[in-house]
Amino acid sequence: MVKKLSLYAITLGLALPLNLLAPKAPSALDKGPNNIATTEYRLPATLDTAILADRKTEIWARVFYPASHGHSSNPLIVFLHGNHGTCGTGSNPRSDNNCQYTETGTCAEGSIVTPNHEGYNYVAEHLASWGFIVISINANRGITCGGGITGDGGLNLARGRLVLKHLALLSEWGRGKTNPPDGMEAIARGIDWNKVGFVGHSRGGEGVRAAWYYTNHPSAYPGLSIPPYQLRGIYEIGSVDGQTSIQLNAEGVVWNQMLPMCDGDVSDLQGRFPYERMIGMKNEPPNAQKSLYFVWGANHNFFNTEWQTSDSRSCTNHEPIFPSSGGSPAQQLIAKNAITAFFLGLMPEAAAYRKFALNFNPLYSTPDAVLNTTRIEREFTPSTSEQVTAVFDAFDKDTGISTYGIPNRAENITVKHITTDRFQRAADIAWNHPTQIAYLESNWTPYGAGRDISAAKVLEFRVSKANGSSPINEPLDFSVELADANGNPSSRLKISSYVDIIGPGNTQRTFQTVRIPLSDFANINLKALRSVRFAFDLSPQGNIAIANIQFSRSFGVGVENFEMQRPAQKIYAGRITPSRFHSEMKNKVESIQNQFLGLHTLVNSYTGSESTEMWIESRVGFPVRDELPYLLVGQKYFSVAHYISGNTSRMAFSIPMNELKNIRSGSAMTLFYGNPNTSNLTYQIGLFDPNKKI
Repeated sequence: MVKKLSLYAITLGLALPLNLLAPKAPSALDKGPNNIATTEYRLPATLDTAILADRKTEIWARVFYPASHGHSSNPLIVFLHGNHGTCGTGSNPRSDNNCQYTETGTCAEGSIVTPNHEGYNYVAEHLASWGFIVISINANRGITCGGGITGDGGLNLARGRLVLKHLALLSEWGRGKTNPPDGMEAIARGIDWNKVGFVGHSRGGEGVRAAWYYTNHPSAYPGLSIPPYQLRGIYEIGSVDGQTSIQLNAEGVVWNQMLPMCDGDVSDLQGRFPYERMIGMKNEPPNAQKSLYFVWGANHNFFNTEWQTSDSRSCTNHEPIFPSSGGSPAQQLIAKNAITAFFLGLMPEAAAYRKFALNFNPLYSTPDAVLNTTRIEREFTPSTSEQVTAVFDAFDKDTGISTYGIPNRAENITVKHITTDRFQRAADIAWNHPTQIAYLESNWTPYGAGRDISAAKVLEFRVSKANGSSPINEPLDFSVELADANGNPSSRLKISSYVDIIGPGNTQRTFQTVRIPLSDFANINLKALRSVRFAFDLSPQGNIAIANIQFSRSFGVGVENFEMQRPAQKIYAGRITPSRFHSEMKNKVESIQNQFLGLHTLVNSYTGSESTEMWIESRVGFPVRDELPYLLVGQKYFSVAHYISGNTSRMAFSIPMNELKNIRSGSAMTLFYGNPNTSNLTYQIGLFDPNKKI
C-alpha cells in the first residue's frame, strides 16, 4: 500500500523519510457518543480568606456535560486560564487592554468583561461528548491581572486555592450540604471523584500544580476545604514555573506539558522545567507517566480563543501556524486532539481508550491530522520509578566518568559534561567527519562485567541539536549500539529510524526522547550488558547533547506487543526554513514615552498596613503577560507589582522600606518581562528620585 502524502508536505517540497510504515497513535478528533449541554454558575464576589485575604474574588465557571448523564458517574476535568486583561474593547479581534474588572468587578463604558474561561470551549465541548463533565473556571476577579504578593508574585498559589474552592463547592452541592445554583445539583451529583483531571494554561498551569500541592499539604494554607478526590492527570499549556515561593511539581500523577515553540510571552519555555525536575524523582508510582509535547509554529495565546491578538511576532527557523490576530484553527486542532487523547488514555477503567495515550509516546508517530498540520517533538518517560526505569548514565559526574564511576571512552569527538538551563545534565558532543571510529562509549560496569537487563523492553535517551550544527532543514544522523561485558557489539541502528533531529526550532535548548525497543538490537546478551555506544558515522559533522540514558521495563500505556511491529519513525510535515515572517522584535520602547511617577504610600484597605510603592508609567502601555514583570532600579530587582486602578499604562512595584533607603538617587530604572537576561520586552523608565512623591 502506498501512503498518500499530505498536501502540506507536497506543496512545500519536503523530502520525507522512506519508512512510511511507522505505527501511528490514534486521532482523538472524532466526536464522542454523547450529546452535550452547557450551563454556568456565578456567585457574588466576596472576601474569601481561603483564597486571598486582601481582596475580593469570585466563583464563576462555564460547565459542559453529557446531556443524558442523569445519575451516572462521570469524570471531572477542571480548566484554569492564565493571565490576561479582564476588560476589552472592539471585536474580531478584541483588545483586552484593561484590568478594571480585577479590582472593581466592572468595566468602563464601551468595554466588556473578558470571558477568559470561555477560550477553551472548543476542547470542553469535545471532552463532554466523550462523557466528561468539564468545569472551566473564570479567575478574573482579584487574581487575573491582579497585583502579586510576597511569595506569590503571579498569584498562582491563589489560583490553586481557587480551584480547590470550586471542588469543595461542587462536592457540597452534590452531597446536598449547601444549596447549589440552578441546574448544578444533578451535575455535581454525577461527578466521579475518583476520576479528576486538571488543565492549566500559562499561569493556570502552575496554578493547577498548586492545587495538587495543597491537596497533598493541606497544612500549608490553613482554612482550605479540600474534598476527597483522586487526581488522574494534569495537562498544561505553555506554563510558567517558579513564580511562587513553593516549588510545584506533579508528583504521583500522569502529567504533560504542551509547549508552543513560537511562544512570545513565556518565551523561555519554562514549562519544561517541572519535567526536568520530575524525571529525577525515583519514588514516583510506576504508572505516573511524564511527557512534553512541543508544537512547532504555535504561539502562546491562540490556544485560548478569547485571546485574540498574537503574543508572538516570529518563529525561530520555521513557519508559524497562526496569523497576527483572530486565532489559530490549527492550534485548536492540536489542542483538541492532544487534551482529549490525554484524558481518554489515562483513565484505567476505560481499557479500550488506553490506545489514545500513544499520542505522547515517541514509539508512535502522531496522527495524520496532526502530522499534516505541524511538527511535534516529544519528551517522554512511562515512569521515573526505579521499579520501571534503570538509569544507565545521567552525565552527572565529571567529563569522562559515568554515573557509576566507570570511565567512559571517546574517539575523534569532543565531549564535555554540561548543565543546560536550570537542571539538565548532559554530554555535549561535537564531531567534524564521519568515521566508524568516532564514538562515545558510556560504560555501566568495568570491562569483563555486565548487568542483567533482560527484563527491560526499551532503551531511552534524550537528544538535542545545537544551533548551527547543520542546516536547519537537514536532519542530523548518527548510530547507536549496545555492547556486552566483553565488548561484543550488537547490531548498529540509525537514530533516524526513530526520530528526526532537525532544527532547533527555538532559541532555548530543547530535547527529544529517543525510545528504541531492545528487540531491535540483534546479537546482544542482555543478561550481561556493559555499554551503550554512540557512533558518529553518518552525518559528516554535528553538535548535539545527549542526556538521561536509561532502560525501561515499560513500552508505555496502551502498548501491546510492540516488538512485533516495525520501529516507529517520526515523520514531519512542512519545510523547516527561516520564517518569512521572522524579524527581530521591536521591543525597546523609547524612554521618552516612559517615566517614573514617584513614590506612593499605600494603606491596605483590608489589613490597614502601610507599604511603599514605586509608580511608573508608559504611554504605550505595559501589556498583560503571563511572565512576571521585573523592575530593575540600580542593581536591585523588584517583582511584586500591580496595575494602578486597572490601567495598564501605569504600574506600581512594592518596595520594602529596608531596601528603599539603600537605592541611590539617579539610579537607572528598567522594566523587564521574564528573565532579565533573555527578556524580549524591555522598557527604559528613567532615573530614580527618592524625593518625588505621589
